[in-house]
This record gives sequence, C-alpha cells and structure tokens, in this order.
Amino acid sequence: MKYVKVIVVLIIIAMFSCIFIGCDKEKEEEDKGLYSAANYGGAGGPSPVLFLEYRAETREFDIDNVQLEVSFGWLAFHELDKLDFDISDSLYALNAEDRSNRIVIRDIPRLNDIEYSCDFSANGSYLNSEIIYNHSEKIIIPSALFIGERGTIFVAIDGEIYPNHNLGGGYNSFKYTKIEGNRVKLSAK
Repeated sequence: MKYVKVIVVLIIIAMFSCIFIGCDKEKEEEDKGLYSAANYGGAGGPSPVLFLEYRAETREFDIDNVQLEVSFGWLAFHELDKLDFDISDSLYALNAEDRSNRIVIRDIPRLNDIEYSCDFSANGSYLNSEIIYNHSEKIIIPSALFIGERGTIFVAIDGEIYPNHNLGGGYNSFKYTKIEGNRVKLSAK
C-alpha cells in the first residue's frame, strides 16, 4: 500500500510538471518571431524557379505597420541573368478573400538581375535544404488588406516572362487575427 501511495504521488508530480513545462513552452513559442520558409511546389511537378520567404521579430503589429523582412529570388542554375531581355515584375500582396484586389508593394524592373538570384545551401538539393538569398528587404503590408476579423494574406511575385512561359511564381502567406485596438496577430500556420 505504501508503494501505491508513492507511485500516485509521483504520477501527480509528473502530471503537474508536464502541465507547467507545456505552458512555459507555449509562452516561449509565443515570444518568438514569425518565419515561413519558401514553398517548394507540389511533389512530382516541375521545380519552381522563384522562391519567397519572410520573417519578423514579433507576431503582433499595429495594423498600419505590419513589417516583414522578405527574401526572394530565382534559382541561380536557371541563369536568368544571361537572358538578352529584362524580366519586369512586381512584389505584391493580396487577401485570400478578395484575390482581385492585388496591391503592388513595389515594382521590380529587372527581376533577372543577379541581385535577385538565390541558391541552395551546401548539400545542393532543395529537399531539406536552406535557400541562400542575394536579396532581402523590409516591406509594410497595406492595412487595407486586413479585411474581416481574421484571414489569410499572400505576398507574391508572379514570375511571368511572356505569355505561355512562367517562372513558377514565388509566393508565401500568413494568417492574421485582429486583436484589441488597432492590432493584428500573425501566424505562419
């Protein structure tokens, strides 16, 4: 009987320890910033040419100042910088609920410049590999895109060179929830 009491006490201590460790871990995750790696496209399809990822030091912002550091580029082995014409495009954002309302963040007059190239880390394969970007910039997501109490916003580059030839567009998205006052909370999930 004495051993049963000891076992019950140990189980209770273990349960409370797990609960408190779990709470601390959840709080720790909450304090971390925001990051979303580039989308690699569907399995079995052609490999994408353009990649885009973002990060932020926090997850909560004033709705008028949602600032992300965006890295994007085309894979260096495609040698787009050797084309004899310029690829012009735009970095834009849109709300998933209203895809017709694309807001241009900035024009990119020469997307095929080597400045906008990227490559995989040392292992040379895009599976389980980090992408090293030559270009990164801070952008502010237009507050007009935060429609409704929650939603999804895409940040993208189309990658269209000319009709019927597409670079596979670089894009990424984040979810948002409006919180107290004029603030939003972002999530990469």
